Amino acid sequence: MTAFRDPALPCFPVPAGGGVEKCFREEYTRDSVVIGSFKAPPSADSSLQFKIMDSRANHVWSMNEKDESDFRFTADMSGNYIFCFTDSPKLSITREGSSRLVEFKLNSGVEAKDYTEVATQEHLAPLELEMVKLSELADEINQDFKYFRSRENAMQRTSSSTHSRALWSSLLSLGVLVSLGAAQVYYLKRFFMAKKLI
Repeated sequence: MTAFRDPALPCFPVPAGGGVEKCFREEYTRDSVVIGSFKAPPSADSSLQFKIMDSRANHVWSMNEKDESDFRFTADMSGNYIFCFTDSPKLSITREGSSRLVEFKLNSGVEAKDYTEVATQEHLAPLELEMVKLSELADEINQDFKYFRSRENAMQRTSSSTHSRALWSSLLSLGVLVSLGAAQVYYLKRFFMAKKLI
């Protein structure tokens, strides 16, 4: 059943015919080009559904009742993108405990670009083409560092804000407790003076 499988590609089991969704996430920055493909062994009992959603649960891409397909999309926003497979039964009878192995290939950024077209258009030698790839890879890494630095700054601002709020909340709580303690001492002092116990 898995003789078609390419050992170089990552592969994972999807529960066969149970309608159970198997998902995983990848994080992409805005305007990242993502290409990929999936392939599963054919089944007469069940059909494979595949969908991609962004971090706001908007559908980016989907394919129903196909055992293999290629896909391509450009990330509209930075964040996690969710890739989900579901193997739904065609009939009411399902085989418990069985699964279908799905080969899944995913590339983004520089890995997703076709450099053969660049080489022919710009008449680049193989070494020059590798230099172009390395240059674009360095730019991509630089963009990733900028993105993660901006996220770090945002998290640091959130942490500082939370710390400041917690400090003011603690000071307010302390003020309320001191006020209540002073009010109790004043009340008890007046009570004992009225009863002439002091």
